[in-house]
Amino acid sequence: MEGKLIPQKTVQNGSLPVSSESDGSASLQAGRLFAMARDLHGIQVSTRRRAALVGLFGVGVLVACGDGPASREAASAVQPNEVGPSGPALGARLLTPGPTAGPSGLTVVLPNSDLAAGASRRFLLGLLGPDSRPLPNLEPPVRFFKLQGERAQLRAEGTARWFTSPALSGRGVYVTRVDLPEPGQWGVEVQVRAAGGVQSARASFEVKAQSATPDFGAPVPASQTLVGTTPAEIEKFCSARPVDDLHRLSVADALTQQRPLAILFSTPAFCTSQTCGPALGDMQALAEIHSQRGNFIHVEIYEGAQPPNVVPAVREWGLPSEPWLFLVDAAGKVVEKFEGMITRAEVEPFVARLMNE
Repeated sequence: MEGKLIPQKTVQNGSLPVSSESDGSASLQAGRLFAMARDLHGIQVSTRRRAALVGLFGVGVLVACGDGPASREAASAVQPNEVGPSGPALGARLLTPGPTAGPSGLTVVLPNSDLAAGASRRFLLGLLGPDSRPLPNLEPPVRFFKLQGERAQLRAEGTARWFTSPALSGRGVYVTRVDLPEPGQWGVEVQVRAAGGVQSARASFEVKAQSATPDFGAPVPASQTLVGTTPAEIEKFCSARPVDDLHRLSVADALTQQRPLAILFSTPAFCTSQTCGPALGDMQALAEIHSQRGNFIHVEIYEGAQPPNVVPAVREWGLPSEPWLFLVDAAGKVVEKFEGMITRAEVEPFVARLMNE
């Protein structure tokens, strides 16, 4: 089950009621909020810190050569409502994509690296307090805007849900689902209730026309991934220690069996976000439960289990980051995919549904 969904709302009279900042200031038009982001919301986080923060929330960018049943229901759509303009040449002053600190010190981090237009996209969020420490275990309201020049159009709103696992030592990520019907520049606003009131942080992000990775309903590449049956064989191409037993089938061979398939791309020893090992552990636990009804495969990111060269499957699947989990139906088509921090709490309902179809 995704985060609680706010009932559908219609915004009235061309003004989007943005909750007050911690100082109790009045609401502002959404167009101004995004168009004048540098003036209103503090200094943009540096590129170097952005990379570090994104890694903190579970996504490692590849720079090498070469509470009930799960739901994909998106955040509630709202009736499109445009606001703005709110000043001269505001289109050139839109918020630069990346982590952004609000005036209260709240920072929102956007770890996704492959957001494309489509329905029910998995949207990741990280939140940092004024002391730059992650803020866990909240249910923050989120609102999504389509940005066009001087205007911001409210499109959806919902609540993000916190996911973690014991192996992550308290780390986690917020997840919500959102319909992104068109490519281009979008914005997100996150709110956190604190002792001083409601604190907000906003950031913009780019939505691509097409996903770089295999998308929902698309056939997956029949990659000839490496296989092994003994630890000595697997150690030659898998960086996990001890090695895992999810290398008995290649992706190509698994597809010929026409069974449900879960494929995890991860490099436990070299994962820049340090989430590949926990993700692999969760996958092994799920395989023990569901392997009678489907196949589970781990694909190491690097050739010879050593950087810097990635295995051919990474290029064939278009992976821009790691780790990734793909759920594939018996027809060989993607039914779900997860980037970055992958936890059993989030993915198990999807896996169970796939394996029982």
